[in-house]
Amino acid sequence: MASKSGSLYVSGNPGTGKTASIMNVLETYIPKLENSGHDTIHVFLNCTTLTDAKQIYTKLLEEMEFTADELEDMRETENEKPEDTFIRLVTGQIEQEQDTAFLVILDEIDNLVSRNQEILYRLFGMADGGRTDSRLALVGIANALDLTDRILPRLQVRGCEPELLNFRPYKVPDIVAIIKDRLAGVKVETNSQGDGGQSANVVVQTGNDVIQSTAIEMCARKVAAASGDLRQALDVCLQALEVVCNTAKKSKSSSSSSSKDALPKVTVMHIVKVLAQVNGSTTDQKLKALNFQQKLVLTCFVIAEKEQQFQKITTNGVVKKSLTTNQLYQQYIELSSDASLPAISRSEFTDLLGVLEVNGILALEKQKSLLSRRSKTGANGGGGSGGQPVTLSVQLGEIHKAVDENPILKSLIDY
Repeated sequence: MASKSGSLYVSGNPGTGKTASIMNVLETYIPKLENSGHDTIHVFLNCTTLTDAKQIYTKLLEEMEFTADELEDMRETENEKPEDTFIRLVTGQIEQEQDTAFLVILDEIDNLVSRNQEILYRLFGMADGGRTDSRLALVGIANALDLTDRILPRLQVRGCEPELLNFRPYKVPDIVAIIKDRLAGVKVETNSQGDGGQSANVVVQTGNDVIQSTAIEMCARKVAAASGDLRQALDVCLQALEVVCNTAKKSKSSSSSSSKDALPKVTVMHIVKVLAQVNGSTTDQKLKALNFQQKLVLTCFVIAEKEQQFQKITTNGVVKKSLTTNQLYQQYIELSSDASLPAISRSEFTDLLGVLEVNGILALEKQKSLLSRRSKTGANGGGGSGGQPVTLSVQLGEIHKAVDENPILKSLIDY
């Protein structure tokens, strides 16, 4: 880092340890670098704190903790944009910082996605390892594995694509081992009572003493199958412990009988009940787990509602709103073009619809159920009876909520 620029893109599902691991490396590495005599400035920024992607340069300069006077001295002109100041700073054009190396870590970097990706292209371009003038090392963190391929395809053409590091979801043995390790450090103290209700010795247990091994195994298996999110597994165990503690307190206060037992253990049934509460809204979880391309397809349904493009079909006596596969693909192509994104082929699109159907997000209906008018897009748009009818298996409001969480998809809807 002290001698050259470079970039790294870290991807992986939520709860797989991306940010925690990077921060751990940062805490270990930066002191060593500073003690070696290298002048470094490091910044960690969660991009969800930005209301507008264009604020990134202003925010980075603020996080570098330059004083107002120092920033004023850095500007070439009084009206110089923060972006230009930042570029000159990391490319050694500001004399007082020529020997400084910059490490910028951007968590949730997909929040910087914009209509033409100018901001992301510029940041990764400045961190190009082939540049001799740049002192910027950039680490981007996000969930999507294919963000650089799908959203930033020109990085490879320009020869400035980042190194890739993917965090895989935790497997059952990993989750079990981590939970037991965390619990081993937890001390649970309870007052047992002797005969006659007198207070006896304090009973000290570790966390592992109050959760059955089978309960931990159950928790790990369920979470690994759903998402591999370690944070969810730890949260489930915590909630189950709270349930047991509250039940024990109520039982103790309502009973006059003495007890020599410590806290009862968390059982498989406690874990099952907590998981049922946590997973109550399975639709939200399914939608959040979708990748960008899948959510882009669902955005077509939101656009169709906005532009009144839906047709009506009947299935088992139930009238549903639908779009044909031709309509969907045509709308998908248009949205990809509007966002300056490369579109997938028709065969890939068909496979993508199949994945969404398997996940219970939409349904591919029998074509004979088509009842009503042709879509406004007509033959030129591939609407009407062209293609198989597709209906949503979830509420449109839930789709709208899911796509609104992505800045670029939200901008396409609001466009």
